[in-house]
Amino acid sequence: MAAQKKYNTTDAILERLEEFLQTTGDTLISITGIIGVSRGYFSTIRNKKAEIGVDKIVRILLLYPQISADWLLAGSGLMLKAATSLKDQSEILVREEALKIAVSKIDDIQDQLRELHKQISKSKIKIRK
Repeated sequence: MAAQKKYNTTDAILERLEEFLQTTGDTLISITGIIGVSRGYFSTIRNKKAEIGVDKIVRILLLYPQISADWLLAGSGLMLKAATSLKDQSEILVREEALKIAVSKIDDIQDQLRELHKQISKSKIKIRK
């Protein structure tokens, strides 16, 4: 039986999204906080326990205006839209930089939360004694 090409399944959308993210240096995990989902969101989708929400796709398309919606959703056409002006290219660069800054801030906050959690655990042990 020949392998069937995926066009618009959730798996295919995730595969195309990951392919695109490779061009930006980002990952599914690195964009989770920015598009408003948990770190396990894409795993849940891959395990067939959920479908990717339209609102999440819209957020991805707004975050990355250079990606073609036709390509992401249906696999048709080119991955990237042609930038029509220097202004468009500039906006893309600004959004990509904002994403990197946001991810860095999220990582810093997560590190701080882990440290606070450790301190709380230590305090609980001292209180018990």
